[in-house]
Amino acid sequence: MVERMIAGSILTLDWGSTRTKAFLLDRVDGHYRLIAAGWAPTFGRALEHDPLKGLQEAVSRIEKAVGRRLMGGEGLPLIPEREMEGVDFFTASVSFQPPLRVMLVSLSKISLEAARKAISSYYAVEAGSFSFLEEESRSARVERLLRTLSENMPDLILITGGTEGSNPEPIAEMARMLSLVYPLYPGLGKPPIIFAGNSAARGAVEETLSSITELRFVDNILPTLEEQNIGPLFKELEDLYRKLKLSELYDLGYLRSTLSAPLTSSLSAFTLMIRYLCSLYGFERGVLGVDVGGTYTSLVGATKDNFFSTVRSDLALNRADFLLREPERVARWLPYETTPDKIAEIVLEKSLRPESVPVTKEELMLEGAVIREVLREAFSTAREAFKGLFGPELSVDMVVITGGALGSFPITGWIALTLLDSLQLSGVMMLAVDRLGLCSALGSIAPLNPVAVSQVLERDALIPLGTVIAPSGSAPEGTIALKATISFDDGRVLEAEVKAGSIEVIPLAPGRKASLEISFLRGMSLEPSKKGQAKIEARGGLIGIVLDARGRPLPLPSPAQRNKIQKWLWEMET
Repeated sequence: MVERMIAGSILTLDWGSTRTKAFLLDRVDGHYRLIAAGWAPTFGRALEHDPLKGLQEAVSRIEKAVGRRLMGGEGLPLIPEREMEGVDFFTASVSFQPPLRVMLVSLSKISLEAARKAISSYYAVEAGSFSFLEEESRSARVERLLRTLSENMPDLILITGGTEGSNPEPIAEMARMLSLVYPLYPGLGKPPIIFAGNSAARGAVEETLSSITELRFVDNILPTLEEQNIGPLFKELEDLYRKLKLSELYDLGYLRSTLSAPLTSSLSAFTLMIRYLCSLYGFERGVLGVDVGGTYTSLVGATKDNFFSTVRSDLALNRADFLLREPERVARWLPYETTPDKIAEIVLEKSLRPESVPVTKEELMLEGAVIREVLREAFSTAREAFKGLFGPELSVDMVVITGGALGSFPITGWIALTLLDSLQLSGVMMLAVDRLGLCSALGSIAPLNPVAVSQVLERDALIPLGTVIAPSGSAPEGTIALKATISFDDGRVLEAEVKAGSIEVIPLAPGRKASLEISFLRGMSLEPSKKGQAKIEARGGLIGIVLDARGRPLPLPSPAQRNKIQKWLWEMET
């Protein structure tokens, strides 16, 4: 079976809210490669708001590029391939559907906050909440529970509460109260329930609620007060997203019949690829994936043992309305003077016309400043969770950047600078960019053909940018922060000194390596326990080696420091 799959051509699709991206993969000299890519607006006046039109237009661009017919008369992929027409397999990932609306029913404020963090890991938003211990009397609890359920009309209900080994009776009482109010639910059908609390209460919950609605059980998201476990819930949310949201996709019955693997969410596919990268390279510290899209901003972190993701449906390049109230947050990243009206113009332009592109370098800088604040805002709510995954210094082995906003930035060095400014990661890390947005599409292929995923990922999807060395700590600006001896793999040796508050870029081409011996001075270090010296193996990329001596946490700039901002941009303009 595997050999048959490996031999076939694959058409894969990532259906975003702004763009539909299509990719044709096939074997070349015994290995899978990306043959061609095409994209089209998912929605728009010309496309009559029908995503099938976007799919057909994206694939037609591939057909023109390769001179090969891939679609049939009904506008659907031709499967299987015959006489150099059609393809053998077709997969798709989707992110343009609205998020799941989840009502949270929790035992206490602690479990309620844990539930909020847990659903933020997926395409889900809170649709009302109920905390059992906030009300004293049973009648008041039942009344508030019914009101919350009726007013918010959720897609599903998530029940949480109780660490493992705690008393299950309060959760059993919550289940009994839900059984009283569910028959009064005003909507059609009854929202399914996921129970993710104390496992000792499962029997009581099942006995009370299983006859009322669909009931699903996952591992406790808060097994102890110090530990949060989102993996099992993530999988269940993905399954319900397919059932409740992807099933609504414009009567796609005919399209579904051509799919070779289940339709999946772009987030799930992207998460799979980040976890796969961590496993593929055996990284000890982990991988961080950053996706700034048209509808969502997603951050996915993975180590060899765990993963965490956070998704903001209210934050993206074309959902940055919060900056209209705080234009100074954008202005502080600009090397030139501007007005709140000009900032508002860019923010609103992206909101109304997400496919618009900057036409001047100043507009490109302004768009980059908006992306910085979108990422800062998205990361701020999940910073502590990522520290729990990666450690207090937020140190990772690799960062992968994808998405239409940041991943397609025309100046490669500014991609890295925007990331470093917004997330303030420290340590030694490789950077790679997925300019085509291929990662999510590859994730949808993984269950079908992991060999194709591995080969295309390494050869065609990820473009190496280089290695960043970003010490934490601080030093007086203008003093020498680090000295480096760089030994290149061709025998050359270079000495470099970097002043505090500045960035130095050392060119190192993709595929090349260099060894660095670094001395840190005046309060800077890569790790608090390893001050003074460090030996580092660096890999090259389109940028090379980035020595970022600005310190961590990075002092936020201001409009009064425009010369400093301009210098950073010049250093990274590659």
